[in-house]
Amino acid sequence: MKPKISVLTLAVTDLEISVEFFRDGLRQPTEGIVGREFEHP
Repeated sequence: MKPKISVLTLAVTDLEISVEFFRDGLRQPTEGIVGREFEHP
């Protein structure tokens, strides 16, 4: 079996700016920020 990475988790200080960077800068598709309807997502 060949090793591979399927999920990568990054800690960020500003989630909205990070989403903009990956969506607009790197052209990665995204559904946006999940969990905004909750008080403490």
